[in-house]
Amino acid sequence: MAGVETQLMLSVGLIERDVNNDVLWVWCYPSVSAELRDVVLRKCCLTVDSTILHTFVFGQFSRTWYYITTVEVQEPTALKKVGVPLLGVLLKCRTKASMVPFP
Repeated sequence: MAGVETQLMLSVGLIERDVNNDVLWVWCYPSVSAELRDVVLRKCCLTVDSTILHTFVFGQFSRTWYYITTVEVQEPTALKKVGVPLLGVLLKCRTKASMVPFP
């Protein structure tokens, strides 16, 4: 028998960078620790003034996996002053090993 690892989603977060280049955590459920927020902000491309967009980043922090996807918002917003040109989504997961027969 071989073991298969299953990912259990622990939380989801939403990060945005507005037209003033302010990076904000706008939503998360149920929660993301301050330490993981710092790591994610360093790893995602939203805090760097760069033209390169890293669409997918992943890693492990304190035995917890995180996955970050970043997209450029194409549609214009009704409020031009608070428009959001870049949006990042965080998924925080924990690995759970389960024994499943391998054919």
